[in-house]
Amino acid sequence: MKNVITKVIYLQTPKGIVSTPLRIEVLYPDTDLPMEDMDPDSIEMYLTYKDTVYHGKGTDYLYADTLADLQVNLPENISICCCLTCRHGNMCPYGNRPDLLWCTKDIIINSKEDMCLLFDSENYESREVSSFGYCSCFSYQNNDDYTYNDYGYVLRNRKKGDINV
Repeated sequence: MKNVITKVIYLQTPKGIVSTPLRIEVLYPDTDLPMEDMDPDSIEMYLTYKDTVYHGKGTDYLYADTLADLQVNLPENISICCCLTCRHGNMCPYGNRPDLLWCTKDIIINSKEDMCLLFDSENYESREVSSFGYCSCFSYQNNDDYTYNDYGYVLRNRKKGDINV
């Protein structure tokens, strides 16, 4: 069973930020279970930049490995800009859903415990963002700032050639 999702994604290019359609194909096992109760067999993403189609593959239902694979396949001077690649885009320490992150652009998060405190103490629903969203506060994940999000880790390992992360 295949679920096809279309999103818009942003790219940092030599000429600035551009948007482009992103096609996500999620392949599920053939069963009678509803899709939301299953982990996918595979996920593939496709985007077109300058008449070339780029492709990424993975299996993580939160898209981190697929997006990292897509980034590795893009030209070196092109970077994906979205909440999943942003240092402010954090996952939930209690469990996640596809295409859902929490933005912490106005506070400093230093640990998983900080994220737990955020979810325990305030109206965290107001921080919900799409994994593929983009805003003017975008800043790439880096080694100096803590982000509770697997994308940076997966990307570093993909660049090293370890695709089994």
